[in-house]
Amino acid sequence: MRNRLLLAASVPALLMAGSAWAQTVPGGITYANNIDTSVVTDVTYTKDVALTGTVTLSGSVDVDSSAVAVNDVKQIQGPGVVYYREENELNGENGYVDPVFGPGWSESGNDPNDQLIDGAPESQIRAGYFAPIINTLNDVNVDGTGNLGLNTAAGYFNMQMNSASLAVSSDSNADAVGGWAEASSTALQSLTGVIHMAAPGDILNEDDPEAGGGGNNFRDRNSLTAWDIAGAGNVGVNGAAGAFNQQANLLTLAVADNSTLAEANAGLIQTAYGNVTEQQDSINTVDGLTVGGTGNIGVNLAAGVGNQQLNALTIASSTTTATPGETGGGGGGGGGDGS
Repeated sequence: MRNRLLLAASVPALLMAGSAWAQTVPGGITYANNIDTSVVTDVTYTKDVALTGTVTLSGSVDVDSSAVAVNDVKQIQGPGVVYYREENELNGENGYVDPVFGPGWSESGNDPNDQLIDGAPESQIRAGYFAPIINTLNDVNVDGTGNLGLNTAAGYFNMQMNSASLAVSSDSNADAVGGWAEASSTALQSLTGVIHMAAPGDILNEDDPEAGGGGNNFRDRNSLTAWDIAGAGNVGVNGAAGAFNQQANLLTLAVADNSTLAEANAGLIQTAYGNVTEQQDSINTVDGLTVGGTGNIGVNLAAGVGNQQLNALTIASSTTTATPGETGGGGGGGGGDGS
């Protein structure tokens, strides 16, 4: 059966049956989705198209194949809370925190035989003065061919996604007169009402404010180092060290051979609202990154709190072998939107 693609000079519209739901993101953004889906094997496509400019299309164009790729993803987080609380100090007898926090000093303990002297320099800080937070992603190597997706995270409440949607339409019949390719990407990242800070109150009896105690102090070290990314094809890599980071790599591709129409559409939204981050002694680093290879390579690396990252590539490609004057002629076109 031959499908028909109807072209007319009118306001662009997409008509879909069924109920829909809508969500409002703080900041005044309303995001709606249709949740009623039907698939019919014997299909007639009707599409209204309007072009502003020097070209106007009217009438009907016959098509024998069609390809539609749709990528619709959401990452929504909130409210969420990450609180840090000190360890019990116990007069510095809990050992030492990681050397990444640097040198400290000694403190005499409860044991009269520990032979410790107050204030003597030491190569590491004794545990108990603060909550030590360390999130690291190191020595990551990615290589290969095809569709590669990698998500790695160290910390709390990180959201990551790799998504690829592919549709290919082709009709090898000698009587085929044309095809249709359409690709669409829609993405939402919303981070709302999250809190990252020291636990309020709860001051330990043994805290000594003059020696750096008092309250629930914390120090965080978030790092991503020595990443080597290569490959061929569609390569998506997400790495996050910290808390409340959102990352996504999206690929949407529609291809039609011997076609008459190609469309590409992309709608991307990132919103952050009403979030609280307390920084006391924070060091966030991303270094030692090497990226090579061929094709579509998307890399997101984040160290810290509340980062939002998105790579999106949307392509519609059409080719035609029809000669001028034939039904369905006029060639095709491709469009893409990447960020």
